[in-house]
Order: sequence, then structure tokens, then C-alpha cells
Amino acid sequence: MKNITKEWAKSAEKDLRDALILFNNKSYKNCILYSHQAIEKILKSIIVDKNYRQIRTHDLISLVNDTKLRLPPDILDFIDLLNPHYLPP
Repeated sequence: MKNITKEWAKSAEKDLRDALILFNNKSYKNCILYSHQAIEKILKSIIVDKNYRQIRTHDLISLVNDTKLRLPPDILDFIDLLNPHYLPP
């Protein structure tokens, strides 16, 4: 794994941890933002690690397609549900 992808994966892990804290504190809007960020960073790290192009988008569905991963339908449904709710502060 490249250094940049390791950094993104570590950052995604922190975002996911923060999303859980926010969820447990009923801060759902921010939980959604951090959840989206975590997934986005993981997907982008996969794309860059596989030497695909680096992408500047927040569209999770596009990123999933670019990873060429075959994700289970329930995960794809969750990503589809989360995708339109990226609203940074």
C-alpha cells in the first residue's frame, strides 16, 4: 500500500470513529457527514493504490464504480442512500 493510501485509510478510520461518537450523541447531521467522508476516503485510497486516476468528486457511487469492486447489494444500497447527503458545514 502506498503511503498516501495508508494516510487516507487512517484518516477514514478516524472519521468513522468520530461518526460513531456523533451518532451516539444524536448529532445525526454530522454523523452523516463523517460517515460519507470515511467511505469517500477509503474508496479514493483504493483507486489511487491501484494506480487508477485520482478523482476530485464526492460522488460515492462514481467512486465505487471507479474502484471496480463488487460490493454486496446491501452495501450498495447504503451508499446510494448516503450519497446525496454530503453537506459540509
